[in-house]
Amino acid sequence: LRTEARGITGLTRTRGNTNDAVNDFEGSCRSPSNKEDVLLWRVAPGRNLESLTIDTRDSDFDTVVYARIGCGGEELGCDDNSGSRGSSILTVGPIAEDSELYIFIDSGPSSEGIWRLRLNPLLGENAPCGEPGDWACGDGLECTEGAEGLRCQRAICDNGIDDDGDGVTDFPDEPGCSAPSDDDETDPAVLPQCAN
Repeated sequence: LRTEARGITGLTRTRGNTNDAVNDFEGSCRSPSNKEDVLLWRVAPGRNLESLTIDTRDSDFDTVVYARIGCGGEELGCDDNSGSRGSSILTVGPIAEDSELYIFIDSGPSSEGIWRLRLNPLLGENAPCGEPGDWACGDGLECTEGAEGLRCQRAICDNGIDDDGDGVTDFPDEPGCSAPSDDDETDPAVLPQCAN
């Protein structure tokens, strides 16, 4: 294969151009395909991800995006046109710490040009969340101070425990929870009709 992966890091917003790329790969959601750029994004040690959203909006052509763990590994997902004006939005995960995620920016046979990429990672349970940058915890997790510092922990309304002892556990059944990320199960003074 002639394609070499370009390393990207962190909360990258990056761009590239497939005009000078080669056609070595193809995603499951678009066949035949054209030339692709291949990016390598390493998940940091101790920073497992609940999910990673890959978005090519504002690209100059109709993109196809797919991702694999390891260059020749199993495809985690493929998207063609979920975004606006031919852009692609793909969410994959969970992804273990220390994983090497290969992201392929591809297209149909007659499309190529400048692409723009945004990554939106959501940290998994127990991942450190007090680092510099705009790292956010995944659904139902809150960045909470503990013995090991700031970590993404299950919010009270999503932890599988009846914290207020009313016989009801977690959102959406617990009347004191407005969302899975709610950190207080205290019932309101007047219970909702479906919980009284």
